Amino acid sequence: MFPPGLVPTKKTLRKKANARQGFFERAAIEAVLANLRDRDVVDFLEWFFWTGMRPGEIRALTWPAADRETWKLRLHARDSKTGHGRTLALEGELRAIIQRWLRARRLDCPLIFHRRGRPIGEFRKAWASACKAASVQERRPSDLRRTAVRNMVRGGGSCRRHED
Repeated sequence: MFPPGLVPTKKTLRKKANARQGFFERAAIEAVLANLRDRDVVDFLEWFFWTGMRPGEIRALTWPAADRETWKLRLHARDSKTGHGRTLALEGELRAIIQRWLRARRLDCPLIFHRRGRPIGEFRKAWASACKAASVQERRPSDLRRTAVRNMVRGGGSCRRHED
């Protein structure tokens, strides 16, 4: 049968109780963003909504990764949690965000998303206040990642990994 120690138990067969299930509809995220005062955080979260990138990946984005000739952005494998690089086409909302940051670019800071030259840090309190003001309950910034993946799949995109 099963080797000792590898016998499945009821405990191991139970579903995870803490599995996240939250998603955002566009109207809800727009309401939350409208209630945030910090424009840097608004752009950061909007980028998160559209791309599904992890916050650490967004914080690590630098200007050399953005090619304004082809309007593509390359996330290098070294900056990815999974070790897999990706390329994003900078179109629509993503291009608008990049263009805003280009106009305000600091030559002394290689980061795309920053606050006065330093990486964007915590914004939990601002997030909670904006959600409350927008009457959006029980949503976390991490729900934006799940929402982005769902939206990509609905749009016919693939969420498969690819090698550099």
